[in-house]
Amino acid sequence: MQYGFPTSDSVVRISPRGSFAIPSRAQLPSVQQPDLALCKRLIGRALRDGRLRHDTARVPHAKLDENGAYYEAGGRRVELFEVWAFILGSAKRAAERKFGEPPRRSVLTVPAYFGINQCEAIRAAAKIAGFDMESTHLVTEPVAVAVDQIEHDYGTKKKYPAKSKLGVIDIGGGTTDITELYYDLTGEKHVYVIQAIEGNNFLGGVDFKQRLYTFVTDKARDAGHTYEFDEQKLLIVCENAMETLTGVVSAEIELIATDQSTVSKFITVTRDEFEKACADLLTEISGLMDRLPAAKANRSLAAVLLAGGASQMPCIKELCVRKFPETVIKLVRDASESPARGAEQIAKRKDTIVVHDVLSRSIGVEVNDSDSDSSNYTVQQVASRNMRVPARERLNLFTRKDNQSAIEITFLEGESSNPNDNTRIAAMTISDIPNCKRGTKINVDLEIHGQGSFIAKATIKGLTDELTVVPQQTSPGAGIIEKYRDVTARRLDGESVKSPDITSGPEASMNGDSSSVSGEDVSHAQRTSPNPGNSEKSPETGPETLQRRGSGNLLQEDEQHASAIAPDNIREQVDDDGAAAMTAGIEAPQTSAKETEMVPQSNSGGMNLSRQAPVPRVVRAGKRPARPTQNKPFKKSKARNTDHN
Repeated sequence: MQYGFPTSDSVVRISPRGSFAIPSRAQLPSVQQPDLALCKRLIGRALRDGRLRHDTARVPHAKLDENGAYYEAGGRRVELFEVWAFILGSAKRAAERKFGEPPRRSVLTVPAYFGINQCEAIRAAAKIAGFDMESTHLVTEPVAVAVDQIEHDYGTKKKYPAKSKLGVIDIGGGTTDITELYYDLTGEKHVYVIQAIEGNNFLGGVDFKQRLYTFVTDKARDAGHTYEFDEQKLLIVCENAMETLTGVVSAEIELIATDQSTVSKFITVTRDEFEKACADLLTEISGLMDRLPAAKANRSLAAVLLAGGASQMPCIKELCVRKFPETVIKLVRDASESPARGAEQIAKRKDTIVVHDVLSRSIGVEVNDSDSDSSNYTVQQVASRNMRVPARERLNLFTRKDNQSAIEITFLEGESSNPNDNTRIAAMTISDIPNCKRGTKINVDLEIHGQGSFIAKATIKGLTDELTVVPQQTSPGAGIIEKYRDVTARRLDGESVKSPDITSGPEASMNGDSSSVSGEDVSHAQRTSPNPGNSEKSPETGPETLQRRGSGNLLQEDEQHASAIAPDNIREQVDDDGAAAMTAGIEAPQTSAKETEMVPQSNSGGMNLSRQAPVPRVVRAGKRPARPTQNKPFKKSKARNTDHN
């Protein structure tokens, strides 16, 4: 892309004047010109994320305050999204130079294990970089790798037959993604159906490099070398040694000192020593593989594709051979370039390459499990991890008090039943509720569109009123995007431009952080009834309690015809941890009109969940709504009025 290389690292270098640049691989960072790297490890993560403080401390130049994570370089505050916007803008400018015109269609790759807030932050960065979002789409990196490999081999003797199931292990610089997918041909269409996603957004090649650096410096000091090492140069030497150790069993590493008058020493590192130093990282990757459906069922795959620079290490291939002994383990061609080539294929052949995604993490609602006012908060899951999307889900909640005036519903992302262990992704408030009795039902409908995109509605039916709410995603708002779009364009032209101040005023706390809810974040309900009736409120004005009865009616709708492409025998069972694996290839059952449940249309500007054709209703086992009895009070649930500032 730059400096004669087809790709460049996702790094931005800040000059003493404050200008931004993508550094060449021959240029070393310095105190005056630091490198801002590993942005994907922090972007889009909220303050409420329990690991954010710990993870921020592990990213060079990253800081954390009440507005979220950011970089500090040369005394300047640099937001995560402006770094990523510059990286995307540089790629866009490079494409325009090559083809002589702006791209008509763009596909951006993201880690498969990215959550909703992280994908939204990438979209915001793309807007800042000047991408046309109507023709820009996100696809996960492992899928892009699979598309690159399969489309390259299509028409040759190496081609993968229809109905092939494959695994993709992509260990990039900062993240690890493992995906199981299903490939088929339907007419002229090449269909890729993701079945399961596993990953770790804080494990990548940089961690293997750091392990080698620590091992080398410890071994050098044990040998009596006490001078101060030049960390930046030694890290580059270690990275080169990692590449060397993929082909030979030992490598000589030069111990570069900060004092240039010191005579350099050399130390030998064997491949076995390196792999032992990385044992904990390999154990983590092994655990991710174990959670794939094929590994759980002890099934072979057509192939396991290894992509990303770190996946080329022999220890990764050996690990795959042990996990999948009857499967072909294949190193993809030009592993670091593979995701970009796959994205190019998807962009060029949008009518013939069809990708069906799954939800990378479960989505739930924060509720109270007690009849008392105690803080017994838990998470009621609405949509399960590895569910195929687009999809629709419904959850029934119930009020716990008479005459509630307002209710806040908080959406969380994650697998834990403890709200504090999950990520807060959105909230919405229903206010001006007319008088209603305890036990009034609230329908929460969730429509998930794809990578990082969903719309939720909550509907309360009481008296003659019906209230519908659509929450807004929390990512940099339109005002911030416009400010940074001009700044980024000038930086791409080589200017030194000061970043706008968004740490105070109405634009604060919008750095992909959803830990607090402001007027811009919450879309209040609008009445759909012309006659509101008695709107007298109770004395309480804050968000009130909800009552939960776990229904979880699945209203899933497939787009196009991927449901017919896979045999029935690939149906997956529910995982031990409660995450339902994808049920690709299982055609939705036909239902009568009585079994079809339609969702009311909103007058508040939100998406109408109703369709022209009836949507099949499938009730999950153990999730059928319980009928209330006169001698048993409703119990459970509260949508919590949380203040995380």
